[in-house]
Amino acid sequence: MWRADSAATRENLLSSSLHHILDGGSMLHKASWPRGITYRQIAEMNVNYAQTQYASSTVVFDAYALSKTTKDSAHAWRRLRSSSDVEISPGAFLGQTKDLFLSNNNKKRNFIKTLSTKLSQANIIVFHAKSDFNRSADSAVRNVT
Repeated sequence: MWRADSAATRENLLSSSLHHILDGGSMLHKASWPRGITYRQIAEMNVNYAQTQYASSTVVFDAYALSKTTKDSAHAWRRLRSSSDVEISPGAFLGQTKDLFLSNNNKKRNFIKTLSTKLSQANIIVFHAKSDFNRSADSAVRNVT
């Protein structure tokens, strides 16, 4: 998925004395979703990334609040090209591009529920923010310490 720039950097990231706060939305958008993959496999790829790159982490997912956020324009743009709603089953195959899938907030929310369960089962802390990640990272840090 992603690689640390150097062996020293990777060693520092895996240090057990550090706790990392990861932007869950960024994880979803940066990862490659190959054709013919299931939603369960996509979730497992994200879990594997968090486990192998960071010894201790919290994954924070944005909420789509009713109030104004810094991401409103991006959400409005994505809605213009959004795909139709379908039920997300972990064993079902991804039948469209990642970008089209993630442009549908209902699909994204349902997938985040599956991913959150997988992350929690792997002993990775999951935090669902009440606003966007940038505003809520400090809340996630307070919940960890």
